[in-house]
Amino acid sequence: MSLGKSGPSSGAQSVGVVALLLLAAVASVAIQGFAFPTANNSYHIPIVLDYFDSPEGPHDDFHAKLGNFVSYFWIVISWVASEENLKENFLAVHIASRFFFFGAVYLVLRDLEVRQSTAAILAAMTGFLGLFSEGSLVARNEILPAGLTHTGVVVPVVLLSWHCLLQRRWTASALTLGLAFNVNAFVSIWSVAAQTFVMWRWFGVTQWRRFLVAGAVSTTAFLAIAWPTLIWMAKVVLEATDASPFSYQAFIRAYFPYHNLIDMQIGRAAIEASLFAATWALCVTICLQRKREYFLALTNIYWALLFILLFGCLLPYLVDSRLLDNLYPLRMDSYLYILTGILVLAWAAYAWAGQNERLSRQGSALAVVGLFCANVAMLAGAIGVTNRETGPSNTRVRYVVAAALLTLCAALVFEDTGPLTYTGEYPRLRFLVSALAIGVVFGGRPAALAEMCLFVGIGVAALATATSGASVIARVGLATPILAMAVVVLRPAWAGIATVLAWPTLVGGLVLTMSLQRAAVTLVLAFLCCAAGYASRVWFERSAACRPSVAIRLGVLAAICTVLGAIGVLFNGGIAPQSKMAEDWMAAQRWARTNTAPDTLFLALTDNHLSSFATFSRRPSWFDSKLGATVMWAPEFYPTWAYRSEATRRITSWVDICKLAASEDAGYIVVAVQRARDLGAPIREAVYANDNFLIFRVSR
Repeated sequence: MSLGKSGPSSGAQSVGVVALLLLAAVASVAIQGFAFPTANNSYHIPIVLDYFDSPEGPHDDFHAKLGNFVSYFWIVISWVASEENLKENFLAVHIASRFFFFGAVYLVLRDLEVRQSTAAILAAMTGFLGLFSEGSLVARNEILPAGLTHTGVVVPVVLLSWHCLLQRRWTASALTLGLAFNVNAFVSIWSVAAQTFVMWRWFGVTQWRRFLVAGAVSTTAFLAIAWPTLIWMAKVVLEATDASPFSYQAFIRAYFPYHNLIDMQIGRAAIEASLFAATWALCVTICLQRKREYFLALTNIYWALLFILLFGCLLPYLVDSRLLDNLYPLRMDSYLYILTGILVLAWAAYAWAGQNERLSRQGSALAVVGLFCANVAMLAGAIGVTNRETGPSNTRVRYVVAAALLTLCAALVFEDTGPLTYTGEYPRLRFLVSALAIGVVFGGRPAALAEMCLFVGIGVAALATATSGASVIARVGLATPILAMAVVVLRPAWAGIATVLAWPTLVGGLVLTMSLQRAAVTLVLAFLCCAAGYASRVWFERSAACRPSVAIRLGVLAAICTVLGAIGVLFNGGIAPQSKMAEDWMAAQRWARTNTAPDTLFLALTDNHLSSFATFSRRPSWFDSKLGATVMWAPEFYPTWAYRSEATRRITSWVDICKLAASEDAGYIVVAVQRARDLGAPIREAVYANDNFLIFRVSR
């Protein structure tokens, strides 16, 4: 890779970049799979198709309250969407959103003076980063969601505002955030707060007049775009009916305890703290080495986001405010993950730009593997071990990174959790193969960094279960390689001792946790990956004398994206695959729509995480898992939700279900097959049945 201002780019190169990013968008969606309908589509689809005002309905309280769901994004989609083309419309918008996300990352990397072709390649890579996916280490982020959601669509808009901030185009950034406000208000509000902080830091105390003028102009620009949603929100507030007082904190705890992280898990808190510490360390390291104003601006964005996150942590313990809690400050952590990814990718571009020291190249490459594998330990270790320069700032960086690694160790040992919440055989193998490949490519001296990160890779692949009930021995074994990395960060000369410390737990983990079949698959994949790694190393060594052209590099990556997309479609059974349970759930809804009258009430107790039963049956559902979200934008619905939630929790037998359905005038009961058996339901009396769900008529 090469770095630096490359001069005016040709039209052909620009077309190549656009084509590459579009291919990457399609490939990343194909590999991940497009989820339709997802659980949150229970709100989105009725809004787009205007269920409540349609002749068929449903015309229940839940769908009536959806008019308070303030986002023009879904209204715009409704202009072209219909029942016949709904899935295709959602998929097209989803791919377009993914493409614009890659494009926004590309623009920010270009602002950081990364060469055009390199920026395009790195931006395309972001679609395959484990740290950005729904199954990431920290989880619950909405950077690359599997389904269409306005929270995911607003991400590239916010990144575009970063692009404007880096160029000190305050008004353009404010206009962009005004657009974001019409898509997702809470993200826009916190982004405006971050922009205000960046502007204040840029102008400083001595230029307060210029700061006020720029702020006034930016505010006017923001309001000029955001006014439709502002008026809508004001109308909703003014027209809202009086709601009985209730504790919003208690509601959140009962409905979705981790939505605002009021009851944060200590293990996850430690993981996030370690990730953000590593991000801070990388900001400081690059700023000291590059001394570029752009990185100073990114550092200010980082500090603003971190302050918002800390505010969100304290908020529930200070006030019981529905308005403040509904702004979801803690969910802005997704943008800290994005900032981490962009900084690591830029670091890799700089490290491979020319005559940089070998250790920096190793560190940046291993940090990229950490992004792919969503592993905070590898990210923090690569940043900390690479920083060998002396000076107060670099010393602080090493101490911060070492503290982050030690925090991870403590979380693993004392909390029944691990650094991989993204579990399963595939991610373990992917982690191991990536670590082995990077060890081959970047092996050699000084080898402490490569060896330690390689050990962590094998250790996590072999030992990380990240499941409840993991033995203390397994957790200690998983923490030991990370502890070894902390030792190397603090005392690089002790790398040999750390190696001796790490090896026994890794070998033991492989022996204890991997079956013969899994071990054979791992070894085959490792061999193939090592061969590819060796070829890559040879290419790197020869690239200085014979560097491939931009067209070849873009073409190779485009071919890789095409192959990956094809593999995803092949193994997933299409670009929008559905599980057997999802197919049966949809079939039950189609039966209800075909065989019952409009507004027939269904009592659906299915214990699934799919969309509401009302979404495609077009019949009201008395209670489902998504009903509680209505309270967030219609607090007067709380008594209804609280009563129905408590009533469903009291069900212990089939007699209880039948009594509840009769008392609420429900016409039918929908229940999962296994739960029906557990409750003693007369399965033969079901009027509809498939492999996963049953529908019973309520006797009067």
